[in-house]
Amino acid sequence: MSVLKFLKNLLQYQPPKDDVFILEEGTWAQEAERAGEIPPTEQKAAAGSVAPRTEQGGDTGAAPGAYNKTDTPEDAEATTAPQPTAQREKRPERTLRKPVPISEKLTGESPEDRIAANLDANRSTLERLFHKPQNTDLVIRDFTLQATGQCGLLVYIEGIVNSDRLSYSVLQPLMLLGKARDTQLAPYVIETVEEHLMPVHQVAIIETWAEVIQNLVDGLALLFVDGDARALAIEARNFPSRAIGRAEVETVVQGPQEAFSENKRVNVSLVRNYLRNKDLITESVDIGSGNSAFVLYIAGVANQKLVDEVRRRLSSLEGSFLREPGHIEQMIEDHPNSLYPQTLTTERPDRVAIHLMQGKIAVILDGSPFALIVPITFFTLIKTPEDSYLRPAFGTLLRIVRVAAIFVAYLLPGIYLAIVEHHHAILPSDLLLAIAGSREGVPFPCWLEVVMMEVSFEVIREAGIRVPGVIGPTLGIVSALVLGQAAVAAAVASPILIIIVATTALAAFAIPNYQLQFSTRIIRFLYIAIGYALGLYGIVLGLAVQIFYTTSITSFGVGYLSPVAPSTKTDLDIVFRSPLWLHETRPDYLQSPDRVKKPRISRGWMQEDNHEKK
Repeated sequence: MSVLKFLKNLLQYQPPKDDVFILEEGTWAQEAERAGEIPPTEQKAAAGSVAPRTEQGGDTGAAPGAYNKTDTPEDAEATTAPQPTAQREKRPERTLRKPVPISEKLTGESPEDRIAANLDANRSTLERLFHKPQNTDLVIRDFTLQATGQCGLLVYIEGIVNSDRLSYSVLQPLMLLGKARDTQLAPYVIETVEEHLMPVHQVAIIETWAEVIQNLVDGLALLFVDGDARALAIEARNFPSRAIGRAEVETVVQGPQEAFSENKRVNVSLVRNYLRNKDLITESVDIGSGNSAFVLYIAGVANQKLVDEVRRRLSSLEGSFLREPGHIEQMIEDHPNSLYPQTLTTERPDRVAIHLMQGKIAVILDGSPFALIVPITFFTLIKTPEDSYLRPAFGTLLRIVRVAAIFVAYLLPGIYLAIVEHHHAILPSDLLLAIAGSREGVPFPCWLEVVMMEVSFEVIREAGIRVPGVIGPTLGIVSALVLGQAAVAAAVASPILIIIVATTALAAFAIPNYQLQFSTRIIRFLYIAIGYALGLYGIVLGLAVQIFYTTSITSFGVGYLSPVAPSTKTDLDIVFRSPLWLHETRPDYLQSPDRVKKPRISRGWMQEDNHEKK
């Protein structure tokens, strides 16, 4: 009989139209109580699995077939039997809400988000927001204002503020140096403190808890006074940072040696030390959740549309941890799936100053010793600051060597495979016999031999970087020598291939930009596959496709191969370096409002000499 009733109920049961959310016991009640939809007294009744909703939008009250263990079987059968829709209890539909972070809830748009006038209420809110007493970094200092006799709170996060500045510039004036008590100052105590008792350069009055949270995590100290529904934000940042050191990635023989640190204020100061220009703008832009960046450009030199575009892209970013140039680069570049880097990452303030003078824009982040420069071209990546510090002929030679190294790193293994597999006739007989003799006894096909050696060298390179201390470079050199010699002795690889792989690796190291090295290493494997499959015809076709693709890439709207493709007028500083006194105009692809970089006659002594000769 029970089986027949169960089958009958199963046939009459109508499933809900919407999906059923199955939560753990008590989860729904906790979410609903947090959202304010049910009082705490109903939590016990609401806990458990979420019942399916009816077509009218109400809940059935229990999951099908569920009953209490204390009920009798008859009660259980009555529970499982479907009730008429009209007799079911109708409840308002309850939607599950994702918990909202406190920093997003406190927006300052409702009265609950504003600072209270009661000091004890503000203390309780601060302890709740910053998880006191578990969080011991939050310091709440009680004191009494000498001027009015009111109680106050000084709040800050320990370790990121200057405690000496707070003691001598905040607490001492408020507690010891104030005038006699004047009750008439009580309603205006915040203004009085700001104007007469606060010998700190940067102070601001805030009114919402969202501003309180942001200022505290940014390293500011906050002053609360009893009876005032506002707070005073006091500049007292003291984030730990290392001293200014030497450039380690972009080293030069001749030129400045100092590099950026992790403090963005110090980094801006370093740029201003090189570029002492009243039109240098440092603009702060909020990025993501609680992060900010400095956008540097020269007013009247940088294109305002470019500045607006950089500001728009940065301010539109969303994320909880956008603190590194690598994160920002992936979020703002025109072609995120391209192998080519579309921003320039540099650790040198002198390089930032040079690009700012051309009309470009720099982005400096707090906590990172690198700056981003936009827009860039392919030819920007093959240049180094040292090129302009040397004589024009020397700088030109270095750039030609780098361009040749790029082509060698791209094509050499692929061309070797193409010749060995498809085009034996183009080699001299002696060289062809030497290659054939070197490969005698190697059990692997040529393509597998090339791939094995290239992958082995990539592993050695990565191991040399990751091994700590001074062991890394030594490990890389020794591993390359030992493995190469052992591979030749064991007839696993031919000597000519070891030479080709080593030459290719050295050519890749000659590329000055670290990210361009990565793209070169990936593209090299593509040419290896093309050379093995199609020979030299495939290599030429691959080069044509690569050039066409590179021409289509842009960096903030600027062509990647500018000013070569599309061809524009330039200041003769692409690969061949002209003398510095001929660089009279800025690159026209940047569309700078001020195209003239220096006067037509920048060497005044030449004009004086010509005048004397006449």
